[in-house]
Amino acid sequence: KEVYEEQELGQLQRQAGRCMDCGIPFCHSGCPLGNLIPEWNTLAWRGDWHDAIERLHATNNFPEFTGRLCPAPCETACVLGINQDPVTIKNVEVAIIDRAWESRAVRPQPPEWLSGRTVAVVGSGVAGLVAAYVASRTATVTLLEADGRLGGHAHGDRVLLTSFSDDRRRTALDAAEAAADDAERTGAVHPNVYLAAETDLATILGHVDSVAPSLMIVDSVQTLVASGADGVTGGVTQIRAVTTALVSLAKNRGVAVILVGHVTKDGQIAGPRVVEHMVDAVMSFEGEGSHQFRILRAVKNRFGPSGEIGVFEMTGGGLAEVANPSALFLSERGQPVPGSAVFAGIEGTRPVLTEIQALVSPSTLASPRRTVVGLDGGRVSTILAVLEARCGIPFAGLDVFLNVAGGMRINEPAADLATALALASAAQDKPLPQRLVCFGEVGLAGEVR
Repeated sequence: KEVYEEQELGQLQRQAGRCMDCGIPFCHSGCPLGNLIPEWNTLAWRGDWHDAIERLHATNNFPEFTGRLCPAPCETACVLGINQDPVTIKNVEVAIIDRAWESRAVRPQPPEWLSGRTVAVVGSGVAGLVAAYVASRTATVTLLEADGRLGGHAHGDRVLLTSFSDDRRRTALDAAEAAADDAERTGAVHPNVYLAAETDLATILGHVDSVAPSLMIVDSVQTLVASGADGVTGGVTQIRAVTTALVSLAKNRGVAVILVGHVTKDGQIAGPRVVEHMVDAVMSFEGEGSHQFRILRAVKNRFGPSGEIGVFEMTGGGLAEVANPSALFLSERGQPVPGSAVFAGIEGTRPVLTEIQALVSPSTLASPRRTVVGLDGGRVSTILAVLEARCGIPFAGLDVFLNVAGGMRINEPAADLATALALASAAQDKPLPQRLVCFGEVGLAGEVR
């Protein structure tokens, strides 16, 4: 499932037109696919969407995936990002492919002949799909995915893609059976656990009457339909009506109800904001798909403090609780190395130790890279300026990479000192003491608060 907030046409074309302001583009160098970004941005700016999709498809077989899943290193490499917001290249890419589908510019391309060979491709991520697409030009291809859905862990409904030959894609959507398979794999099968593959709200309430559960989980609230409400499925009116009915069920019958919902690219709950006000608690799962850790954060909590976190580890049997997150985040930290600093922060009411890692290297680009994962990029830029102006540590002509180990995201200003020490340690190639713990806000005058 996906929620995508489409930009207004004029705003999209203004963003595409900004691409012409940089002078010397580096965005296509930052793109792993080598996309011809300035070319299709120019065509989108002119409104020539047909030629834009032709230039996009010249290097990218599946922009409908990369435009949504790619971390957009092209935007990090955008020259305009030096002193203003970079061009929203990813949004323009999605708009080009979406308009191509709407105008039927994307058509099946069956092979002119088949060699008689058969090919098996393991893994249905973007790379696997591209390999299957290229191989299907001359061979019959079977795409194998252990996760039981197109895209694997990355994206999509439960999908079994059994064939990828010619222009015929035979898929089977079977969410109920897939959920049962997951339950068997993780040991969650229980005689008192019931599964209903329904989207009609009235039918679901009928199941509640017959089963009388103590806990009900709805996945997801945006897919349910209330017959008495107007609007399309997932629309504002439908979501408000469905949420009102489920909240009333929870209050009147004493049933604990967990609503699973989609989020936007900014991490906000999709749909009307009234949904957040109607429920008692809002919990969000955080963590990069490439990391084994997931963080459950209480964004809103009527029964206790918000901001509390729970740390879980992805295992073969599902999510497992991590009782001591600090020990886990620091478990791979060996002998002191330059660029490593330990930050002591507060997540909710619990102190958590995390490692901030910095790497500084000479840059071959006219505009050195500033890649930040897990920290606020604006604060990092400020700290770099303070170190250069107040401490005499030069960063001009150097690529700077910052990362919070374990997939944590730190938003509090107290991480300034640990960030600054990690950067200074990396720049001077001197490790910090192994038992040093840092916390404190750094001001523009170089003072620590």
